[in-house]
Amino acid sequence: FDPATLQVTLRGTVLLVDDEEAVRQVTSHALTSLGLKTYVASDGETALRIYRDRIDEIDLVLLDLTMPGLTGEVTLRRLRKINPAVRVIIISGYSEGETMQRCASIGVTGYLPKPFEIAELVDRLKPHLA
Repeated sequence: FDPATLQVTLRGTVLLVDDEEAVRQVTSHALTSLGLKTYVASDGETALRIYRDRIDEIDLVLLDLTMPGLTGEVTLRRLRKINPAVRVIIISGYSEGETMQRCASIGVTGYLPKPFEIAELVDRLKPHLA
């Protein structure tokens, strides 16, 4: 992945939450290459702990909807209790309509379908971190 091909530099800190190792590795590498500081969590409990510890630093959360243990939905609800203004983009293999319907009442910033291209990731992040 060559960030120069996208001709964009992003600024800020992202918390990436996904239970799939490959997704975490590829996505965190891309985020870092784009100029973002990145924290990574493999489950909801870890994500909540990192968010509480770094609340003043984290600008956006990329959150997998389907995870064992705390689901993305439950994690999102708990993030909202910590900070009602937290910006969260849901990552999911479910359709956007179904995902947004499930999460609209909780309040999501956006949706990114799995699998995704890095260019799609950048498009979702740009409005918040450019």
